[in-house]
Amino acid sequence: MLFILLLFAAPLGAQTVPPAKPPAASDGAGAFATGHYRNLFAEAGHSPAEISHKLEVAFHQLFHGDPQTEAVVFAARKNANGPLAYLTDWANHDVRTEGMSYGMMISVQLDKKAEFDALWNWAKTCMYISDPNHPSYGYFSWSCKTDGSPNEETAAPDGEEYFVMSLYFAAHRWGNGQGIYDYKAQDELLTTMRHHLLTTGPTTFGARTVTAEVSEEAKMIRFVPGVDRGDFTDPSYHVPAFYQLWARWEPPADRSFWAEAARASRAFFPKTANSNSGLAPAYANFDGTPHATGLPQSPSSATTPGARPATGRSIGHGGRWHRKSSN
Repeated sequence: MLFILLLFAAPLGAQTVPPAKPPAASDGAGAFATGHYRNLFAEAGHSPAEISHKLEVAFHQLFHGDPQTEAVVFAARKNANGPLAYLTDWANHDVRTEGMSYGMMISVQLDKKAEFDALWNWAKTCMYISDPNHPSYGYFSWSCKTDGSPNEETAAPDGEEYFVMSLYFAAHRWGNGQGIYDYKAQDELLTTMRHHLLTTGPTTFGARTVTAEVSEEAKMIRFVPGVDRGDFTDPSYHVPAFYQLWARWEPPADRSFWAEAARASRAFFPKTANSNSGLAPAYANFDGTPHATGLPQSPSSATTPGARPATGRSIGHGGRWHRKSSN
């Protein structure tokens, strides 16, 4: 819900993405290049005070509300890096990188540094795989129990994409601190996402084979880096607006790759989305056709891709199909 509100009130997060001066040709003609972030609530006639109040109420409910009926974020303990907090998936009674990174994205857009740092501290403390001999070294366990113990020791690329983007935004908004709060230094995760070598080794849950989270050939994000299960993608993972910014901020050696990834994902959406409903398959081949698996079919995975062209078009790029899909 709060994510949707932020889409309507984009100017409140505008400080996180400084406009280019002068805009480069590759930046498109959206908000990143122009510095103008539309606020649809304001365009609908609501005052700044009304908009801020609505967002603040929603944030307080989810981050600091009643723990039984409202909140999804919970304080844990403290360590040498400060307070920790986790965002739980109430339906599955676990903590997922997707939810944690979404919580960080919300926090940085609303200038909530304490909440951002507590979530990042929990993720680095409980979810990060730091053993160089582990096949998922450099990644995050995609699901943990609320006590921090892992439910699996492999990664989910969608959560890691949002970790990276929220950390870049934090670096631009608040500057870089020390240790795990040196936000820009954490972009080593983005390097790992592309360059992780194919590795097979033991985990708590048995042997796993893990590789990079992107397909070099397709220039697209994978569903999982465990390609022994098949090499395919999830349309809801494609965020070309992120890749556009990584092509500017990522270590120079990888910038051209992410620029190509942005173009590949924009071209992918019209191929994979249903021409009538706009819905996408939960899992897809890199050519956009549905990929059959025995995995659960999530309704949110079918609907989430519809927001990606709107976000990308608003920030920077989008052709005729993207305009039509956004509208």
